[in-house]
Amino acid sequence: MKAIKWPAIIWIGVEILFRIAALASQVAAVEFDVNVYAISATIGLALGLWAGASVKSMKGTLQDAVVGGVLVGLSCGIPAVILFGLEATPLAINMTILSLATAAAGWGLK
Repeated sequence: MKAIKWPAIIWIGVEILFRIAALASQVAAVEFDVNVYAISATIGLALGLWAGASVKSMKGTLQDAVVGGVLVGLSCGIPAVILFGLEATPLAINMTILSLATAAAGWGLK
């Protein structure tokens, strides 16, 4: 799935940067904990739409876009659980469902 390569790579990079910031500064760690869902939802919305539109531009079907959305969501969820522990499990589930829905919407927009 070439269409979702860059959204997935960006998600993993963002998660690593969040973890580095949290380790470097207590203030950054507190700020991230307070705003984790807002930050993740905003980034997940953009990346899910990007993945869905990319699948459509590559002549993919709606089912391809949904699978792409799940993969983009998992590229957020799995590193989040690895880097931040099991407390990030609700975030992982939330981002997988959000990315699935927004990828389907992105497929319909283009």
